[in-house]
Amino acid sequence: METNTEATAVKRDRSKYRAAHAEELKRKSAERRQTPEHKEYMRRYHKEWYQRNKDKVAASSKEWQRNNPERAREARRRFSAKHPERARQGWKRYAERNPDKRREQVLRHREKYPARHLLRYTRTRARIYGREFTLTEQWIDEGLKLGCALSGLTFDLSRGRHARTRILGPSVDRIDCEKGYTPDNCRLICVGLNCGMADWGWKEAVDLWRAAIDKEDRHLGVSLYSEQRP
Repeated sequence: METNTEATAVKRDRSKYRAAHAEELKRKSAERRQTPEHKEYMRRYHKEWYQRNKDKVAASSKEWQRNNPERAREARRRFSAKHPERARQGWKRYAERNPDKRREQVLRHREKYPARHLLRYTRTRARIYGREFTLTEQWIDEGLKLGCALSGLTFDLSRGRHARTRILGPSVDRIDCEKGYTPDNCRLICVGLNCGMADWGWKEAVDLWRAAIDKEDRHLGVSLYSEQRP
């Protein structure tokens, strides 16, 4: 009984001391947390704790992301903006571990945001070849709604295959190949037309196609677009 009384008295004295020296204790605690030794200790402690509770943390994180999708997306955006290299490495590891899931995510994103996907692809090409790039997602989105600038055909935005493998897939064409990717020098046309023109331009490609069509017509003895063609 006497021991319990002494322990209670000690606790009471400590509480009184802490209350009387609260600011001083807070300052000393903050200074101690800034020391390299304490930072290293906390890093080691959190790392060991995470290794012991990895499954529990992963389950809790997934549950929080399901319940807070908008906040989770915003947190990922902030992390990617602050640590772009770590974010890229993380996505790379995830894609290597989950190739099917990553492929499905890319397809869903491409289907939902075709303009954003085409903008990212074109911006990468501009960076690789050192070209000026001032296109916007809005400019591409408006072009996709209008259709091919040369043929007037509707773009093929179907899912499952890369746009470069679809003849009616959308692509950004530079009118003057010596200039960069700017709204006044670019247009959205079908991949088939863009690949056909390549580096030679519209006039040269049309002349070549016309010559090929005329030769085919002469060979068959009927127009390429005639209903009587065999």
